[in-house]
Amino acid sequence: MIYLKLIATNLVKSAYSEEIIPEVKFDGSGLAPTLDYFRSEAPDRFESIQEMLQQIVPGVRKVGVRRAKVKIDRQRSIEVDGKSISYEENQEVTGQEIVLDMNTGDRIPAHAISEGTMLTLGLLTVLMNPKQPNLVLLDDIEQGLHPKAQRELITVFKRIIQTNPNLQIIFTTHSPYIIDELEPSQVHVLSNSKAGFTHAKRLDEHPDAEWAKQTLTTGEFWNAEGEDWVLDGDVND
Repeated sequence: MIYLKLIATNLVKSAYSEEIIPEVKFDGSGLAPTLDYFRSEAPDRFESIQEMLQQIVPGVRKVGVRRAKVKIDRQRSIEVDGKSISYEENQEVTGQEIVLDMNTGDRIPAHAISEGTMLTLGLLTVLMNPKQPNLVLLDDIEQGLHPKAQRELITVFKRIIQTNPNLQIIFTTHSPYIIDELEPSQVHVLSNSKAGFTHAKRLDEHPDAEWAKQTLTTGEFWNAEGEDWVLDGDVND
C-alpha cells in the first residue's frame, strides 16, 4: 500500500538517488532520478508515462531529464578521545532535474511548469513503477487540473487498472467532474456526525439512486444531494 500526499515543490526539485531502483516518495521527493531510471532501464514505461501525461495535459510534447548539481547532507563521524562524534557534511553531487518540451517552448525546467502538470507526472510515475503497489491512497487528485484534464485523469486510471487488475486506487475529491467519470457504486460519500464519527455510504445506496441514474450524471447527483443523507436514520447523528 502507498499513501501519497504529493507536494509540487518537491516534485520539481533536482534530486539525487543512490537506490538501484529509485522511487518517488510519498511527498513527491525523488521524481527526477526515478524518471531517469525509467528512461534508461524501462523505456516502454517511460514512453507510457509521457503518452498518458500528454492525454491529460495536451500542452506537453516531451518529458526530459538532464544532469544537474544537487546539494545533499551526508552523515559523517570522527573519533575524538576514543569517542565517536557524528556530524553532517554538505556535499554537491551530480543528480537529475526534469525538463519538459511544451507547446510554449522547449526544455522548460520543472519549477516553471504548472502545478497540475507536475502533480500528474508524479502520480503517473508512481503508478507505473516496476514494483507497482496493489493499493494507492490519494488526496485531492483534482488539484491544479481543469475539468477536461480531471476527466482524462480518470480515463487514464481506468486504463492503468485494466493492465493491473489487482491495483486499487482510492482517492478523495470534491470535483463533480471527477465523479462524473465514475459509477455511483464507486463513490463513497462521507459525513461527520455530531458525536464526531465519520460515516460512509455508497452513492448507489441513496434512496433515489435508481431514479437519478435515469436523469442525472453521477457528479450532478452527488452535487445535488450533498452529504446529509448519509446520516439519515442514524441514532447517534
